[in-house]
Amino acid sequence: MQELLQAINAENEMLSREGSKLSKSSDDESKRETAARPVTAKGRINFVAAKQKQISQKVASKTRKRGQELMRLIDLDVSAFEMFDLPPMNEYELYIKNFGRSDTKQAYVQCNDDNVDRELQTEDIEIRTIWTQHPAEGLAGCGESFTTEEFLSTKSSSHIDSVRMTSFLKKAGQACLVLLEEALVEQTSIMLKESKCLACTDGYVQLATKQPLLGGRSIRSVHISPVQTHLMLAALGPIEGPPSQQVQYKSQDGNVAKRGLVCLWNINEPSEPQKVLVCESLPRCCCLSPSKATLAFAGLEDGSVVAWDLREPASLHHSYKIGDRDVVLRSPTFSTAGVLTQDAHHSPVVTLLPVVMPGDSVRASSGSSGILGSDDIVGLSFQLASLERDAMMNIWVVVEMETADVAGSESDLGLAPGGKIKLIQSASLPLEPPFREVRRLGGFQTSVMHFLPQDPNHFYIATDTGYVLHRYRHGGRSTPKAYQPTIECLVEISAMDVSPWQLPCILVGSKDGILRLYNIRNEFPLSTWSHFTRGIPILSVRWSRSRPGVFFVLDEDSGLYIWDLLENESGPAAVERFKHGRVTSFELSSDMQHQAGIPGRSPEMVLAYESGVIEVHRINSKFSECSPDEFDKFDAYLNASL
Repeated sequence: MQELLQAINAENEMLSREGSKLSKSSDDESKRETAARPVTAKGRINFVAAKQKQISQKVASKTRKRGQELMRLIDLDVSAFEMFDLPPMNEYELYIKNFGRSDTKQAYVQCNDDNVDRELQTEDIEIRTIWTQHPAEGLAGCGESFTTEEFLSTKSSSHIDSVRMTSFLKKAGQACLVLLEEALVEQTSIMLKESKCLACTDGYVQLATKQPLLGGRSIRSVHISPVQTHLMLAALGPIEGPPSQQVQYKSQDGNVAKRGLVCLWNINEPSEPQKVLVCESLPRCCCLSPSKATLAFAGLEDGSVVAWDLREPASLHHSYKIGDRDVVLRSPTFSTAGVLTQDAHHSPVVTLLPVVMPGDSVRASSGSSGILGSDDIVGLSFQLASLERDAMMNIWVVVEMETADVAGSESDLGLAPGGKIKLIQSASLPLEPPFREVRRLGGFQTSVMHFLPQDPNHFYIATDTGYVLHRYRHGGRSTPKAYQPTIECLVEISAMDVSPWQLPCILVGSKDGILRLYNIRNEFPLSTWSHFTRGIPILSVRWSRSRPGVFFVLDEDSGLYIWDLLENESGPAAVERFKHGRVTSFELSSDMQHQAGIPGRSPEMVLAYESGVIEVHRINSKFSECSPDEFDKFDAYLNASL
């Protein structure tokens, strides 16, 4: 310990002597070193750390000295190389480099250098070429070889288009059938009979409804296609009478006599209906698709709406043996029965109408050579409106699917196997009484619905309270909201029709035999006629499709009243009586010649009797020829009545 203290004192004396000789600049450096040295708690210097630092500096100096000695002995070699070398290219090398990067193709040509002749000892083989084609085109399926030009000319001359051939045979067969029908009618004198009891017609055609399938059924509704006026739908009820008189049809589907039928008739072929459509319930109303008669719809007694695709092949439906003939009864392609239990109709459907925009029927009629001549309409889609008796209106969208599934659909339960048409409900409009006084009486019922031709957003509904409701399919409040009689009376409105001439007038007939003429802008009627039917309920009213001021009224006693307001506004211009049966349905066909200037069939009138007889009358020129200024005269008459 004494030796250690002596060494420390000696070192301190040496440091003090060296510190006095340092300059002011080195004095600052010594201060930093002194600050970095560890100091004990009593202010003494840690000489152990200083000793270690001294040893480290000595080792570093030896390593530095060794490195300097080795650097004198080491020499570095120089290495040189080229970073980029691009020799010049000729044209061929440039072409090969760019080949494959653009729309180019490299071809090779044989220069015949390697074609060396050699002698052979074998004989030449005789070869014969024969062509064949399956299926055969033309009359032959095989033949001798010939040049390409001869083959192409032979193929073009003997080519047969099977699709065009089938279409031609179908149209030619239909035309021949119509000619045979007309020849048969002329021979038996049943087509154009003298109509002695009707002064408004030139003659009529009676459809053959006295068949085993159709006999004994009552006619519930009649609809004529607005575009193809020679096509007509007739809704028939079940066969009435005792079971012994009913025709039985044995089939796995049960008795057809108890089911309702909808028949598609071609007036040019009155001997039998073109297609017979069958439904489970009683049909109350029916209609065809607005452009071409490819779809048929019916509203049933149980509240369901059914649709038939008339383009479906007969193989998808059942055939029944009726007498000595097989008749195909087409079941519905789509039915809403049991599919929409909450939003569907819960009472009989009384009106079924397609929503037709202004001018659609005219465009379809003028394009008959293109649209109506084809068998299919791609992308068929339109809206259908249905009205039930308990004041509920539904809007359906008719959708055509691209493909049909023969096995049926798991999601669309109302779609029949193999069907391509379905109905999608887009809106449900509950109807309410128009006035508070009527609401106190309780619920009310509806009977007839019509759209405004110039704006199908407006629709009018006849009720059993004597009011006609005016509503919008979409939009604000309608004005006026209802049309009422001058003297309030709660009598059911049984008939209604909106003018097809884009004139603002509506005809309304009620159960008490009163007829009213309304302007759609006025709540009260312009004219009221109350005594011309002698109190007999009005069954149907129809505006003439040939003259804007003429309309027809049919009462329940089979009285037909023809009005001409420009000739006599106080009473009918002619009255017709049917003594050989009660008329239950009445309909007029469209007259494109006067409404749109498009040539077409003469205007006709369809009368359906309670006995099941259907007559198609041709309206004479007195009530079908329109003068050039008649439209303006009737428009002035309506304005003067306001």
